[in-house]
Amino acid sequence: SDSAFVSATLFMLEEFELLTETIKVSNGSVFVDEDSLLWELEIGPRTIDIASFSVQVGSVIKTKNLPIMLVIEDKSTGAMVKSHPLTVRPYQNYFPVAIFNSS
Repeated sequence: SDSAFVSATLFMLEEFELLTETIKVSNGSVFVDEDSLLWELEIGPRTIDIASFSVQVGSVIKTKNLPIMLVIEDKSTGAMVKSHPLTVRPYQNYFPVAIFNSS
C-alpha cells in the first residue's frame, strides 16, 4: 500500500484556550491533553488532509507575538518541526489550520 501513518502534534501555549467543540478533521483521530493537540492519521499519495480548530486568547493583557510550533512525524523519516509567530490580541478567537500535503 502507498499509505503512511503520520502524527502531528501542536503544542498549546498557556495563553491559548482550545475550544474543543470546534475541532474538525478530514481523516484520523485527535487527542487533546493540557498542553498539546495530537492528530494521528493514515495518508495516501497526493492527498490533502485538514485539521482545524479555534483557540481563544484570554490571558494576554497586551498585543504580542507568540511562537506556534507543530511537529510532524512518520515512521520512515525524522520529525519535521514547523514554527511561526502569531500576533495575538486580548480576548480574540483565532482559527489556525494545519495542512499536511503528502504529494
